[in-house]
Amino acid sequence: MRAISPSRTKGFGIQVYSPTRKHSRCYQRFLKEAGEPHLPAKSEKPLVTPLAHPVIGKEAATTQLQKLGYLPGDEVWVKVDNNQPYLCKATSDGGLEATQCINPIVDDEPLRYPEDGNKVWEATGRYYPDGVAHFQELAKKGKQIYIIPNHTSGTRTKDVKHINRIFGESDGQSIPHQWRKLQWLAKATGLVPNLVIYSGGKSLHFYYELTEDIEPSDWQRIQRKLILLFRSDPAICNTNREMRFSGISRGGKEVSVEFASNRTYSPAKFEQRLDALGYFPHGLSYERWLKTRRLLREGASGKKIRKLLATPDEILFPKPQVREPIEFKYSGDTIPLEICLSRDDQELIAQGVIKGTAGRDPMGFKLAVNIVATSQRLDELGIRHTNNGYQLLEE
Repeated sequence: MRAISPSRTKGFGIQVYSPTRKHSRCYQRFLKEAGEPHLPAKSEKPLVTPLAHPVIGKEAATTQLQKLGYLPGDEVWVKVDNNQPYLCKATSDGGLEATQCINPIVDDEPLRYPEDGNKVWEATGRYYPDGVAHFQELAKKGKQIYIIPNHTSGTRTKDVKHINRIFGESDGQSIPHQWRKLQWLAKATGLVPNLVIYSGGKSLHFYYELTEDIEPSDWQRIQRKLILLFRSDPAICNTNREMRFSGISRGGKEVSVEFASNRTYSPAKFEQRLDALGYFPHGLSYERWLKTRRLLREGASGKKIRKLLATPDEILFPKPQVREPIEFKYSGDTIPLEICLSRDDQELIAQGVIKGTAGRDPMGFKLAVNIVATSQRLDELGIRHTNNGYQLLEE
């Protein structure tokens, strides 16, 4: 790989520099942020280096299946265009037998599972003894081919049986830059992928092997940390997620195996090494993830995301103030409807929202709902009120 002059990443705020920048002020800042003791010397080979000759074709498919832990006879699920699943079986020669799945039609409607509304897929379609060759033919016709890395018996999250791979992608920068980020993470934490695949487009897909299965909730938390580190697609955190199937072409380019190793990590050790970077001092609860995911989707800077992650829970999630109850004695007189509304609704009525501004319609709708509900409740309690909800909205 040709040497690329280092530059600031557009990712999670990680900066990657060559050893020639060792004494620069920016390099010292990098060390402070990344917690990395040093970068490799010029004579030291990076822990993650792309193959001189990428693996393509049937051999690439075999390599991916093996690195994902699939053995002969295991069930493998492949999806075409993300909407046509195939039930496959791993074969002894490293390939796949594939059967197209059909969604039955009952009473002119697709058959769905009553508990979650997902389509029911039955392996009753055409059988292909060489599934890899079949998927390659479909790819030549413009179809997109994906594989579900986690071992599963179907396409739903509840069908997933074994979860022992952490995986992700990095598609916000150039391919050389993505390699440098993988090398940085390997050097800073010792975490080396057991597989790196070129997607045939603008990204690398990487996989880390765990020594044992983990619970879906633990897997999601680790996935989300990896997503934030690489600033990658926040959708890659569902256990039935599909990824590119190597050995299959994509728009004239090969989806190829670019790196492979036999490195494995216990789930606890893997997460500990990620946490040692210092980016998650308060963990990554689901509520904190939602806030960081929003920033990620808005294209926020790495600095802004790091600031949110460094914010303590008591500041990020302040406890709601409990207001002292107000004693109310009803004399039987007519009372103004507005004094029974919440403080926010009263302020909205008093200040209003300028016509044509963003949020005017949803705020007005919310106010209308609250006014109607409050009026109905007062009526139920037998409390006379001005009943001037329409006038309040007009104001």
